[in-house]
Amino acid sequence: MTADLPAEEVIERTWSAPIEAVWTLWTTPAGIEAWYGPEGFTATVEAHNFVEGGTFNWRMTATSPQMVAWMQSKGRPLSWPNPGTFTEIVHHKRIVFQTEVPGESPSMMVHTVTLTPTDAGVHMRLAIRAVSADMLRGATMGWRSSMDRLDKALQG
Repeated sequence: MTADLPAEEVIERTWSAPIEAVWTLWTTPAGIEAWYGPEGFTATVEAHNFVEGGTFNWRMTATSPQMVAWMQSKGRPLSWPNPGTFTEIVHHKRIVFQTEVPGESPSMMVHTVTLTPTDAGVHMRLAIRAVSADMLRGATMGWRSSMDRLDKALQG
């Protein structure tokens, strides 16, 4: 599947946190809602079946005045679904999920989250593969901002 997705970006972080705290933020509805989405957006978990083959829908909504104005200036909706499927889950180690952007074709992206305990805490490697460099560029900007929010969520 990922061989058909030529564009790839990797984001890495190391957190001084227990693996269980990191895992919970990646795998539960409350965890996802605490950090998913760039600054200026919120996420609402509408569906979350965290098993291999399970589906999810994490709705993104622009909430800050700056993001609302920007989305309106681009003629984009202020809220949209982010549906996907979990394709691989290895407890405390790996989560692979694929998403498709509604209304765009082709739009598949595959996300691979690898968690590795270290002396410093937990190292995370997020590999994002997409059908095009343009799609990947926008996704990566959003994911980098989301990772900043995940940093804050882990700090309490």
